[in-house]
Parts: sequence; structure tokens; C-alpha cells
Amino acid sequence: MEFQETLSFRLLTYARNILIDGELVYLDIVTDELQKTWATLPGVQKLGNPPFPFTFSQEELDAHKKDYEDMAEGMKGLSEIQQCMRSLIYLE
Repeated sequence: MEFQETLSFRLLTYARNILIDGELVYLDIVTDELQKTWATLPGVQKLGNPPFPFTFSQEELDAHKKDYEDMAEGMKGLSEIQQCMRSLIYLE
């Protein structure tokens, strides 16, 4: 049960759902949370603290952030459309 509240579990879960959630969600976790907590992961410590295996340029990080913000805005718009359609269909 404790493992379900860890970053490792979230990464495994997102990897399993990458075709549903999209690559952007996974990249956001890797570029932000995983990079910050890399040295604290037990498996990394057991291997002698190798460096973080990925490098991202500032342009790539900025592009990921903008894409993530755009995705969130698009999801918000879709939710609003869904609410409008629901009220039309069910005449609320």
C-alpha cells in the first residue's frame, strides 16, 4: 500500500497508460519530479547514485511546459463543451 504513494508507482502507472494519457503527462513527471528526486530513489542509491540519465535543453523544457499548459486548457474547454451538451441533451 505504501508503494502506491510513491513517484515510482506513478511512473509505472503512467507508463502503462501512455497511450491513453499521452506522452506529455509522462514527460512532465520525468522532467520535473523525477529529476528533482532522482538521488533519493532507493534503486539509484543502491547503484551508487549514477547521474540522471536524461538531459533536456531549456528550449525543450519550455516547450514541454507550454504543451502541458495547452493540454490543460484544451481539457478544460472539452469539459465545458461536455457540460453544455449535457444540459442540451437532458434539458437541465
